Amino acid sequence: MRLKTKSPRLRFILISILVVGGIVIAISRSSHSFDMEAHKRLWAEQSQASIRAGVGSEVRLASAGARSEDVRASLDSMADFIRYRSGLELNNEVKGRLARMEERVLNGEGRRVSADELGELFTTILVERLHNCTDAEIEQAAGAAVNIKSMPLKYDKATGKTIRIDNPKEAEASLSSRVGGDGSDGSGKCKGSGDVMLRFSGEGHMPSEAFILEAKSLRSRFQSPLQQVALVGIARQMVTTIVRNRVESLSAALPEQWAQAQGEGLTPAQAFLMAYSTASDDPLWYSVNELKNMRKHLERMWKEDTGETLSYEGRTAFGTGGYLFSSPLGLALNTETTARLLKLIDERSAK
Repeated sequence: MRLKTKSPRLRFILISILVVGGIVIAISRSSHSFDMEAHKRLWAEQSQASIRAGVGSEVRLASAGARSEDVRASLDSMADFIRYRSGLELNNEVKGRLARMEERVLNGEGRRVSADELGELFTTILVERLHNCTDAEIEQAAGAAVNIKSMPLKYDKATGKTIRIDNPKEAEASLSSRVGGDGSDGSGKCKGSGDVMLRFSGEGHMPSEAFILEAKSLRSRFQSPLQQVALVGIARQMVTTIVRNRVESLSAALPEQWAQAQGEGLTPAQAFLMAYSTASDDPLWYSVNELKNMRKHLERMWKEDTGETLSYEGRTAFGTGGYLFSSPLGLALNTETTARLLKLIDERSAK
């Protein structure tokens, strides 16, 4: 009898516990979701500010109906921007060809190229490069993709310091790899670690030997028509996603120059800038002065972490040997590849 009299109360207590537990879980999930959304908004604001300080302040794209001299001045500012950040030189022939295409589109005699079309063009060139690359080029690419650090960095204007973003567990040892020699010539290499990093975000972190084997295997698979079709589809999706995301970020940060790019497509100059950004994984953030301050602070960080001296004087932030992110940019956008890219952009924008 006693059990019967207590069972309703016991059931009430159990139900109460379950209800309260459910509420706690719901609140916890809601709070976590709110924190994630707040984090995303903060990150978006910070990245937009960095874009405005970088490409937004140093590259002035020409507008509709611009005169020939204004278009050329725009291309010169873009070439200077790319050269300072990566060491990639755009010669007068490349700038002149881009200027002619840009003027044609801005004057309504040509058409813009959509992000999806641009992704398709990049994929075409990527497939051609992989299909025809030599063993020496693969090894050269592996060497250029070796990065001393293994996580992206962010510059804090308020403190003038460079901080690491989202340290992965394997990088918590705080730059455990050592530089060969004193690094005073700016040619520091990873001692005891030949790891490559394929993306500025830290993705694609692997030993260089593994990268070389994977690249050679991929090249072999591209020789098969059936495998090539499948691989091209995967590559197109990945490349197009990168292009779309970058155009979206630029449109949000610099609507006066990039809003049309998202809805109507990119001009030839914008398309080439996207090609550079994608190949180098340069997010187009930070001004010249900010990059200089980052370079100096990285040198101090290295000294504090390893006790050794390293100089990045004369080195660029991106491109081969970049102190923020090193990539085989010289191979990706060499003379032949650049000419091929301009030809494809010219054909698409002329239609």
